Amino acid sequence: MKVKKFFDTPLKAVASVACILAVLAILGVGTAFAVSTVAENTSIGVRGAQDAAFADAGVDPAGVVLSRTEFEFERGHFVYEVDFTADGMDYDYLVRASDGTILSREREPSDDENVIPYTTGETTAPLVTDTPGATDTSPATQPAAPTTTSSAGQISLDEAKALALADAGVDAQQTQVEFIQEKQDWDDGRSVYDIDFIVAAQNSVYEYEIDAGTGAVLSKSVENIQGGGASGTGGTLLSLDEAKEIAVGHAGLTLADVHFSKAKLEHDDGRTVYEIEFYQGYVEYECTIDATTGAVLEYDMDR
Repeated sequence: MKVKKFFDTPLKAVASVACILAVLAILGVGTAFAVSTVAENTSIGVRGAQDAAFADAGVDPAGVVLSRTEFEFERGHFVYEVDFTADGMDYDYLVRASDGTILSREREPSDDENVIPYTTGETTAPLVTDTPGATDTSPATQPAAPTTTSSAGQISLDEAKALALADAGVDAQQTQVEFIQEKQDWDDGRSVYDIDFIVAAQNSVYEYEIDAGTGAVLSKSVENIQGGGASGTGGTLLSLDEAKEIAVGHAGLTLADVHFSKAKLEHDDGRTVYEIEFYQGYVEYECTIDATTGAVLEYDMDR
C-alpha cells in the first residue's frame, strides 16, 4: 500500500518512474566502470599493447613516435587503441587488451590522406575492417612503402643519417647528437630522407634532405639554439630522462606512477623543447619543457 502512494496520481507516477530510471542508470554506470577497471587491471597493459603493435608493424621501437595509447571498449572487446609514427608512416592499431591479438591495423604515409591496408604476412588474427566484404587492393596498384633497409637503387635510413652527419662534420661517437626527425618521404616525385638533428656541444640544429636514390644532399640548414642552458651551463641540452623527471615531478607524481605515451625532443620557431605526455590511471598529462633551461612552458591534464 505504501508503494501504491507513489503512483496514485499521474504526476507522482511520472516522478517516481524518473527517479527509478535515474537510480538504475547510476547503478549501470557504476557496474560498467567496475568491469572496465577489472578488465584493464588484468590486461596486457599499455606497454604490452604497444609492443604487440610494434612487432606486427615490424618497426624498431627506438624509432617510434607515439601519439596515443587509450583503453577502450570496441567491437565487443576491451581494446587498446595504439597510434604511432615510424619510418615516415602513420599507424593505427586496435589491440585486444586481454591477450594482445591484433584486431585491426591501418597504415598511411604521414601527411597523406591515402590509407594503405597494412599486412605483414600471416598473423594470429584476421584483419578486421569496418566494411563487410572488403578486399585487399592489388599490390601492383599500391605505392611502395618506405623502408629503412637498403633496397635496389636506394640507400637505407642509417646510411642517410651517416651521410648527413659526415656532411655536417659531426662525429656521433665523440659528440652528443639528438635526432629529432628521421623519416623517408616523397618530394616532387622523388624519394628523400628528412634528417634533423641537434648537436648539443654546438647549440645547433641541423636539417637535411637526402636523395634516397643517390645519397646526394638536396638541401641543408643550420640554426643556432637560443637559451641560457640548464643550471647555467651555456645552452647544454637536458637529457630525455631529465625532462621526464621534471614533467612527472611537476604533476606531483613519480616515474613509477606513470606510463609515457610520448617523449620527444622538438625544435620549432627557434626554441628547442621536450614534448612529454604520460598517463596515470584515467588521467592524461601533457607537458612542454624548455630543453635548455628545464622550464615548464605548457602543462595540461585531462581525465
